[in-house]
Amino acid sequence: DLQRKFGIAKPRILVTGLNPHAGEGGYLGREEIDVISPVLHTAQLKGIDVAGPYPAETLFQPKYLEQADCVLAMPAVVGFGGSNVTIVVGDLVVGSALWSVIVG
Repeated sequence: DLQRKFGIAKPRILVTGLNPHAGEGGYLGREEIDVISPVLHTAQLKGIDVAGPYPAETLFQPKYLEQADCVLAMPAVVGFGGSNVTIVVGDLVVGSALWSVIVG
């Protein structure tokens, strides 16, 4: 939709972690290590310009947001509104959940 509805040819997407401080290397949760990072890596291999997971506590600053077209914020962090989103990378469905999406 970033390409079709917003006309962004190659959107740059930043993704927050699910856990506080993006899990602190597994200390506060392993979802970033076991799920989110592998999914982002698969997306990158498919040519999607996505990066993360980043700690939401520090990501929402102009110096980071200026580098992005969109931020996907996990439900455990404070986002602005929510949408049910299914993420498909090529023919691979990588997740379906309530996400907060900030487009800027």
